[in-house]
Amino acid sequence: MFHLDCDDTEWTVLNDGLYDDNVNVVLQVDQTLYAGLMGGGVFRWNYYDWNWDWLGTDLWNSDVRVMTRRGLSPYAGTFGAGVFRLDPDTETWSHTSSGLTAPLSRSLAWDGLYLYAGAVGAGVHVSGDLGDTWTHSIDGLGEVSVHELAADASGAYAGTWNGVWKTEDHGASWSASGLQGNGIFALGVWSGLIYAGTFGGTVWSSGDGGQTWNQEGTGLPFATVQDVVRIGTNLYAALMGQGVWVLPDGETTWAAMNDGLPTLNLWSLTAQGGELFVGLDGSGVYRWNGGTSQWDATALTTGTIFCLHDAGGILLAGTWGVLYATGDAGATWSDESDGLKPYLAVHAAVAAGDDGFVALEAGGVWRSPLPTAVDEPDDGDPGEFSLSVLEIRPNPFMASARISFALERPQRVRLAVYNVAGRRIATLADGELDAGPQEYLWNGGTDSGASVAAGVYMVRLEAGGRVLVAKTISLK
Repeated sequence: MFHLDCDDTEWTVLNDGLYDDNVNVVLQVDQTLYAGLMGGGVFRWNYYDWNWDWLGTDLWNSDVRVMTRRGLSPYAGTFGAGVFRLDPDTETWSHTSSGLTAPLSRSLAWDGLYLYAGAVGAGVHVSGDLGDTWTHSIDGLGEVSVHELAADASGAYAGTWNGVWKTEDHGASWSASGLQGNGIFALGVWSGLIYAGTFGGTVWSSGDGGQTWNQEGTGLPFATVQDVVRIGTNLYAALMGQGVWVLPDGETTWAAMNDGLPTLNLWSLTAQGGELFVGLDGSGVYRWNGGTSQWDATALTTGTIFCLHDAGGILLAGTWGVLYATGDAGATWSDESDGLKPYLAVHAAVAAGDDGFVALEAGGVWRSPLPTAVDEPDDGDPGEFSLSVLEIRPNPFMASARISFALERPQRVRLAVYNVAGRRIATLADGELDAGPQEYLWNGGTDSGASVAAGVYMVRLEAGGRVLVAKTISLK
């Protein structure tokens, strides 16, 4: 802050009392002067002491970017947490952002009972009813810029610009859990161990719930650790601008494993079924080929992949406003973005119950029925109906197909059609059926009334605790 008297020709410094010099905005209300700082909150000029006084009570996000006034009350707009209003009489702030429903969402976690959503500048929100309602959770959270979340049986963990924080009461309160002073951009839990990756290129682990941390190996370059993955006893780390690195079991030095990658700018890394997948900046998803010791392109070769998540046999990939899914290790991908707000980056995805959730940059949290993996039928497996009576005619088909099967006794049956990503698109039967031959007509439509595109689809029959699947091809 600088000051110029009307009669002077030179500016003088006016910073006494300010926490730092990152002043974003100056506001005058009547005869009172306020300064909003990036990361420092709001200060009021004290004409008597010629000093700035801090006014930060209940302003839990101190990253002030804009200010305005209404009457004698100043308002502060923050990065990620919306608007706060100052009461001049009590000198305390109140959060006045009701209706601003688009936080800078970056992370999601599910502990089996509660869903956690982390946002830059807004802390954590917690839901116990799969996203129908949310509770703001910042009590004890010493840093509200949350980049990563993880959960296990002992609690949930938040990776922030200032280390790791933990809650053991589903977000009612938080406490410091180590690595304070570090920016945490990767967080995960495997086999009772918590792994954290930092802004400076270090991977840490804790086996006692975050009370103590140990550095995992040396030799990583100075870069942001975007993700940490464990497969068996090996650790893998994705570093922005430096590619993928591995720390084999028993080794103490990380080694690069980047053969085949078109770029070393990585956003995400995950494991599914013992296989390793990486999300690239502008180049889609690649899969590690252990036989050739190099990365191979999947069918998704374009787009910046901000997140990858294994949703029970279905691999989800989030990019700019689009969520892709694959049930065959990347050989084919389907667009699962119907209804999702476009253009906003999908930064996180998680499976909770029967639903999938995604976190959008400046778009909050969105929910959709989770794609379901479809098992191939076992021709030689006996049951209460046989594959020989699960018939689809004609196959391939143009306008419609007749699906027939037979039951040996009355029982509950579900007959449904799935796309190649394993997502149910049409339910043809779901209830009790009599014994004997059955026949249903599928006209190539979805439950919502839309027509499917040409391609391969799976017809799944569930009855008597057994599942049979047959493939069909739509030519329209």
